[in-house]
Amino acid sequence: MAKPQFLAFLRALYAGFPDWRYDHEPPRLLSDGAIAVRWRQGGTHTETLALPGFGATPPPAANGARGDVYGR
Repeated sequence: MAKPQFLAFLRALYAGFPDWRYDHEPPRLLSDGAIAVRWRQGGTHTETLALPGFGATPPPAANGARGDVYGR
């Protein structure tokens, strides 16, 4: 995905989930010398979610559901 498409995706995501947020725990040094960071992001689907290139016609209407993603 090229930068313009990625930015359009983020604009659509933030429009559909206006309270989208990012958070992380402090970095940890692992025994092998690598650094790990646990992160999470998410928000509430309170507006229409019209993601470019996903072809949902009509785009999903707001439903109040939480969307959360976790990683490390």
